[in-house]
Amino acid sequence: MHGLGNMYMEDGKNYSGNFEFNQLHGRGHLQWPNGTQYWGQFVYNRMEGKGIMEYPNGHKRKGRIVNDVWVGTAEFKEGLDGAKWTEEWINGTY
Repeated sequence: MHGLGNMYMEDGKNYSGNFEFNQLHGRGHLQWPNGTQYWGQFVYNRMEGKGIMEYPNGHKRKGRIVNDVWVGTAEFKEGLDGAKWTEEWINGTY
């Protein structure tokens, strides 16, 4: 597949967005079976670049991902009370 499309995966994930050589590549939206969603950049099947992750409880994280791992500064917003703060991520840990 090449260009825009949709993919329904065997593990229950759904993807809508750009493809290149049958891989998730470019801007897209990925949703997991538990309701977690990611909007952002993909590079050959990996989350890579700026993105937003929204969790089933309404929490949101906005920042940069490299090779499926959060890096650098990310903004976090709680879904219940709307509290916001900044997180510093190093190799997937903050």
